[in-house]
Amino acid sequence: VLSNDIWTPPPELSLSVEDTAEMLSTVLDGKSTDETLSILSSMPLSDRTFLPAGFHQRPIQLSIDSARDEISHVFESAVKPSLAKHGYSGKDVTVVVAACSTYASVPPQSARLCNILGCKSDVTGINMTGTGNSMAVTALTTAVAMLRARSEAGVAVVAISENMSTLLYGGKDARFLESNASKRLGCACIILSTHRSDKKA
Repeated sequence: VLSNDIWTPPPELSLSVEDTAEMLSTVLDGKSTDETLSILSSMPLSDRTFLPAGFHQRPIQLSIDSARDEISHVFESAVKPSLAKHGYSGKDVTVVVAACSTYASVPPQSARLCNILGCKSDVTGINMTGTGNSMAVTALTTAVAMLRARSEAGVAVVAISENMSTLLYGGKDARFLESNASKRLGCACIILSTHRSDKKA
């Protein structure tokens, strides 16, 4: 494992607790901001809650296109700097695992990430969806297995994210509000290598 990096979105995409409550009140069947704050008081909101650009507009602008733009921006912002930090580029990557817990598009996220990185045509791309830590562990162990199966040395990228543009719940059931409050815009990027020159890392 060369690195395990967590991408933090830019400050302009952060929402305060009050702003988040106001945003949610616009989609929660006419509930007031005060009532929304009361519902969300036990949930993990903070002034470091980052949401995509579409959530900051009024009315909220979410679509399939915004979901695709979001995941492309997240992957590019998170993965390219992690690779560059170790002197690698997309052409050096042999395995790509894209794990997105809430959105599987066509083309799959792995193909999108390979395109963003500029990988060679013989790269192995794996697309995963699931939830929480189990998906992250599966994504990582899959990348390790794929690297070890190759006779030549290689580099693997594991990118783990959510897609907030497909998550917003605007119904009446307060139990489902948790996904609006606990999910975040962000990405974890793990870089793996079987190159001998990386052994000390």
